Amino acid sequence: MLRVWERRLQWQDQKKVAAMPSREKAWYYWWNPEQAKWYILAFVNGLGSCSMRRWQAADGKAVKPIIYRQNADFQGAFSDYLNGTSSLRLSQSWKGNIVDWGKELPADALCEIRKQVKEWLDRLWTSIS
Repeated sequence: MLRVWERRLQWQDQKKVAAMPSREKAWYYWWNPEQAKWYILAFVNGLGSCSMRRWQAADGKAVKPIIYRQNADFQGAFSDYLNGTSSLRLSQSWKGNIVDWGKELPADALCEIRKQVKEWLDRLWTSIS
């Protein structure tokens, strides 16, 4: 299993995206081993604080509460979610303001996330077969 994740990380490092990842916001597809579930996470820095919002990957339903950290950036405050082999950074190409989304991700955002994860899995399986 570790070899698979090492290859994933190598592929992720090699993947070229149109723009540099933002230092102010980021999206991740994250595996929670305690609950055995995938989640979609959105991180935002702003005004010296940061937040993390979560959605269930299976259906896009929001998970409450929103987690805030004062006097911190998300890179430091939520590093356990960002680092390691249980997360995949997503390239945000969908539009919209997450504050306005309410109880679930919009269909176009969820569709794009699933597309990115499928592309990643296809490359991963190709690289190990």
